[in-house]
Amino acid sequence: MVLPSVFLIHTCSIVSRMNQNIKHMGIASVTGTFTIGETITGGTSHATGTVYAVTSTYLQYQVVSGVFIIRETIAGTSASATSNTTPTNALLQGVPIVVATTQTAVKCRFVAPSSSKVNLESGEHFQNLTRILFPAGTIVYEGDEITGDDIGFTRKYRAKTPKQVYEATIKTVSHISVEVEVTN
Repeated sequence: MVLPSVFLIHTCSIVSRMNQNIKHMGIASVTGTFTIGETITGGTSHATGTVYAVTSTYLQYQVVSGVFIIRETIAGTSASATSNTTPTNALLQGVPIVVATTQTAVKCRFVAPSSSKVNLESGEHFQNLTRILFPAGTIVYEGDEITGDDIGFTRKYRAKTPKQVYEATIKTVSHISVEVEVTN
């Protein structure tokens, strides 16, 4: 079931710094033409990304989820290719710093923290991370700054683990779930 919009009772702003998580990957056997901003998916890893730059020999993309692997088919809506190198940090390849983008009045829902175990040198500890749910298609990356607009949630958060949640029966994204940590 796709997350109903009536369930999304809060709003927030998302600030993305596009170069934070850009990867560079060699490609071959390209069919079609990838376009900037296009969503790509790994045929084996099911990793997803957003095309940032492309030539006939390499693809640079903003990580959305997962990790692409070598020798898998990378497919978008307008093209496909085979990866022939392990993805590396694109900053090492000379990708320039880009200006932050801001999305405002994004529909969302803040969800009570869940506890997770963290192993530290001093032993195991539990940490509670708040989650924010967004409708399918919302663009949010690890490291993005999210600010709640509603009373009780007007803090700043940093996105830790954005995940696409799938509706199993129809293999489509139901919503985006993001664990966040408070930054102020």
